[in-house]
Amino acid sequence: MLFTSVVLHWMEEVDRLEIAGYLGGKEVFDQAIADFSAADADKNERDFGLLEEAATAGRISVERGL
Repeated sequence: MLFTSVVLHWMEEVDRLEIAGYLGGKEVFDQAIADFSAADADKNERDFGLLEEAATAGRISVERGL
């Protein structure tokens, strides 16, 4: 919660044009965010698969349908 408050306060003080100047006009930042998001989604799917395997094998207990 504190982190969110700090970020929101920072965002209020930073000019959108200043941010655009920092990021540049090219699509480098956009592509980096897209690449990160795709890699993160893949990791989440792998992690969930491992969780499912552990639950099926009885190594952990899970409660479904919450």
